[in-house]
Amino acid sequence: MKQSVRILVAAAVGVMVSAAAAQTRSANDPFADGNGVRPPGPQVIDYSFEYVRDYPATEVRAVPPARARAVQSRLEFERARRALHTTLNWLREDFEFSDEYVQARNEEQAAHEAYKSARHRVLRDLYERDSDYRALVQLQNDLTRRLEDLKHRRPPDNEQILAAAQLKMRYAQQARQIESDALAADDQLQEASRQLREAGATAMAMRQRFQRETRRDEDVLAAKRTMDDSRITYLTANAYLESVLIARRIAVNYAYDLHYFDRLRNRHATFPVTYGVPHRYTYGDYSYVYRY
Repeated sequence: MKQSVRILVAAAVGVMVSAAAAQTRSANDPFADGNGVRPPGPQVIDYSFEYVRDYPATEVRAVPPARARAVQSRLEFERARRALHTTLNWLREDFEFSDEYVQARNEEQAAHEAYKSARHRVLRDLYERDSDYRALVQLQNDLTRRLEDLKHRRPPDNEQILAAAQLKMRYAQQARQIESDALAADDQLQEASRQLREAGATAMAMRQRFQRETRRDEDVLAAKRTMDDSRITYLTANAYLESVLIARRIAVNYAYDLHYFDRLRNRHATFPVTYGVPHRYTYGDYSYVYRY
């Protein structure tokens, strides 16, 4: 008899505990009925205690090293570019101060000075002995002064300015023709012109040979390869950083939106929530879909 009583008491206590648990679940779950049972339909996963586990720590922690690598790759690329420019400048400096090129430049400069001196002598003699040429030069000088006076008048007379400019141009053409004939007839000037052309061609050939040799120089090629590799690394690091930032933004927004309705439920929200509807979020070329 006593044993039967104990069994009945234990059963009663179990029923009372089950009812209390059902009431507790019903109080904690706004979607459950009085017996703690949810109505048929899409099940809602309770993420209330999973905020820490859902935090996108991997995506967030990937940003600092990616940004540091992008900065490092940019500085390495700039250093490689400066190294290439320094190598080219050193080679150019060695060439310009080499004995062979210095001699060629001195010969070219001396030939140029000789040509200028010979040309000045021919034109001076022409001005002294040819009265027509002297008159043309004087007329040009007079028209130059007249044009200056006409330009400073207010208002300027455009018709007079145009007429004076056209007249000066005709005088200049006649004077240039006389000069050309006199310069072509002087043998000393022609010899000075030939020497100037030869000296200039020699210096030009040396510069062209230096440019060809520079493009094939081992130091230059090595510096260019280093700069190209640094550029590839720099562009790759920037692309990786951009992708990491996009992934972080998607992960953070996903974690935020994943518990949006959980926060509303915890605050005892009363408005209806649609579960099981797919939601798509897109950032650039990246997107994700999930269901509440």
